Amino acid sequence: EVCYLLYSLPAASAAHRSPVSGEFGLMKRVAPCRYYSCMPHSVGECLSKRGWENACQPAEATVILVMQAPPPPPRAQWVWSARFEPLACKARLFDRLELALGDAKRRWPETWVLRSTEAVASWHSAVRNYNTSPSAPQYFVKHPRSSGGNGTFPAANSDMACARAIMVLNLAQDAVVIQRAVVPASLPRGACRFELRVWALLRQKECLLFEHHRAKTAITGLMNRQVQTNMDAFGRFYADNIASETDVCAAFRGNVYNMRTKPDIANTVALIHRLIQREIPENSLVFAGFDFIVDECARAWFIEANVKPAFRYADTTTQFPSPIVRELAHYATADLARVLDDEPALLRNGGSSWVKLCRRPTTNNREEIEGHLTL
Repeated sequence: EVCYLLYSLPAASAAHRSPVSGEFGLMKRVAPCRYYSCMPHSVGECLSKRGWENACQPAEATVILVMQAPPPPPRAQWVWSARFEPLACKARLFDRLELALGDAKRRWPETWVLRSTEAVASWHSAVRNYNTSPSAPQYFVKHPRSSGGNGTFPAANSDMACARAIMVLNLAQDAVVIQRAVVPASLPRGACRFELRVWALLRQKECLLFEHHRAKTAITGLMNRQVQTNMDAFGRFYADNIASETDVCAAFRGNVYNMRTKPDIANTVALIHRLIQREIPENSLVFAGFDFIVDECARAWFIEANVKPAFRYADTTTQFPSPIVRELAHYATADLARVLDDEPALLRNGGSSWVKLCRRPTTNNREEIEGHLTL
């Protein structure tokens, strides 16, 4: 099954369009559609080039990019959400993932969500016999609502993880997340470790994945730009510590990255969307960045997700210093404008960088829960 229609026409803009003949029922605009943004925005510029108008008030628009004060007007059909707690809160997300699958077909490292000092102590007693050499992190201790590497602390053993978990719990008050470290594969140059960043658009009934990923690299320490820029090795092997998918493919034999890693990533993102989709407001668009560690067997392990507010993509030229990321951001925002403008034939013609994830029909619930999904 392939669904070529990304989204139906917004109800408010349908009056401005009239049907023309065609296999997919394409629509032709008679009057401009309107978007609203309280600041200049790259997606808005792309929409303007396609004939859209920038509305003076949110109530006049069917697409809202950046708005100063919620709630959005009821007329809006696309509202770029600045926050989405079910995805942004690590404790909430991993609790849900563990309940969904348990240990079957795990696509994320072993993760514990602990909500009291007693729970931390109990966890410590259960895992303390598995300490390894302190030469590499064995665990990562995370604040449940941090992002971008802030609030994430590596721990070489369970004793260190326990101490840091209590510290984080005292700060967060409600929970701390402990995640077992995954040994990542290395890139060809400089034996750099890497972490994949994957963009996705989440709606209540649809999930679209940006088909081009990129890698954050590091020799040591967290693979976070804020951390890495202060290190001597920053940019030594890969400019701005960013590697392209071509570099990532070269880390594995043959075509295993495209044949195994990328489908694994699509499966995981689609699974997460299925778990949270009912909590996405009907008119909302959640732009999310999913982080994956890829091990030496080319298996992708989901680490965390970050919700990206629209203002982060207002000016992609200045927001992203890396040429690789900047080019991908230009590509992503231009094609997002095409999706908002409703081009039903994008998937049919292979012209979209946003690929809709479609679920295969299954024979029983267990297969469906385990995420037998395909692009």
